[in-house]
Amino acid sequence: ALTQLLTGVVTTREMHDFMMPIFLKIAPDLSDEELVDIVEVAVATKIDGIIATNTTLSRDDLKSRHKDERGGLSGAPLFEKSTRVLAKIAQQPDLPLIGVGGIGSAQDAYTKIKAGASAVQLYTAMVYDGISLAWSIVEHLHDMVGCRTLFATHYHELTDLAQTLDSVQNLNVAVREWNDEVVFLHQIVPGAADKSYGIHV
Repeated sequence: ALTQLLTGVVTTREMHDFMMPIFLKIAPDLSDEELVDIVEVAVATKIDGIIATNTTLSRDDLKSRHKDERGGLSGAPLFEKSTRVLAKIAQQPDLPLIGVGGIGSAQDAYTKIKAGASAVQLYTAMVYDGISLAWSIVEHLHDMVGCRTLFATHYHELTDLAQTLDSVQNLNVAVREWNDEVVFLHQIVPGAADKSYGIHV
């Protein structure tokens, strides 16, 4: 079923005159055998990468009085499980991975990168720490790691880092507004965006 779904998505993409990246977001609760199967499908269908991981259904070791609530669990309790999944699928070469799940510090972000992530994504911790978390991660990667980083953000304040950190530069996706519509030109250009178009993404 997954092969058929992804093949259909990739085929549909090829009907257009631009290449929109296709990523598959996977659960952290999969068995090792299921992970192997999913990676094989991802490689065979030639999607652009995997996002590891989504929220977990597990409530192991939770002490909160809300631990029996249904639904996906995100945040700090997800970090170790999602990072283990990331490390397992990172053994497949040439498959870009986005590390997600429980990132609450600059060190957490670096741990995901060491586990095999090409990029990281923040969710729950942004509720508590907001822009300061994103700021600290960029500074840490710049000062301590020296890696190449693509940091997509709707926080315009973060673009100020280019003025204080030697190796940081701002790039944005070219956009035109026409007849009350927003048109993304699928071009990367220097500088920060003039405003946020997040609602249109």
